[in-house]
Amino acid sequence: MSEREMAVRLAHVTRVFGAVGETQVRAVDDVTLDLPRGGLTLLMGASGSGKTTLLSLIGGLIAPTAGSVVVEDMSLVGLGQPALTALRLRRIGIVFQAFHLIDALSVRENIELPMNLAGVERPESQARALQLAERFGLHDRLDFRPRALSGGEKQRVAIARALANDPAVILADEPTGSLDARAGDAVIALLHAEARQHRRAVIVASHDPRIAPFADQVVRLAFGRVDGIEVPLR
Repeated sequence: MSEREMAVRLAHVTRVFGAVGETQVRAVDDVTLDLPRGGLTLLMGASGSGKTTLLSLIGGLIAPTAGSVVVEDMSLVGLGQPALTALRLRRIGIVFQAFHLIDALSVRENIELPMNLAGVERPESQARALQLAERFGLHDRLDFRPRALSGGEKQRVAIARALANDPAVILADEPTGSLDARAGDAVIALLHAEARQHRRAVIVASHDPRIAPFADQVVRLAFGRVDGIEVPLR
């Protein structure tokens, strides 16, 4: 991959939890990775391997103890919270295992929320929400509340919401963890299509081996370090 195709660059990134003089945990240890646009990267490892911490570092939710994190040519190291919040709102979409939909809002309103926060005009946000709902088979669920949806539908709403502001990077933490096999496969297929068709960098953290066939590269993590990088055969 050429340099211009890389959406995320990590160079010698380390994250240590715990104060000096106390017990410390090196959750991420000297990780260097280039993550391209137009593909799905799977961060795979057991619980405690560092995959969720790595997602949090890429999303600017936590800062590295050492090393550099660059997203869309912007270094996250030293950025203040307002700048990090603006970056996440406009350039990074986050998908959670537990969905984190707002129960008091309809599907339409959940999808529109990031656009409202970004100051998008209402007619544009409504049109974009409808477009995303149709793309993900949710057009007949727009006026439903999340409690009326299946797990697979909730995750599709969460993905649509993450895509609302057309981000370059999608971070998904165990997106199939709360779903059965069929719904999980459908969600991963959607994420892979977003990567390929819309030139996004989709980065998925999971211990689920069923995701590997959908990935363009698999980064195996163990004890906070990269244990290997594989490119699955098609």
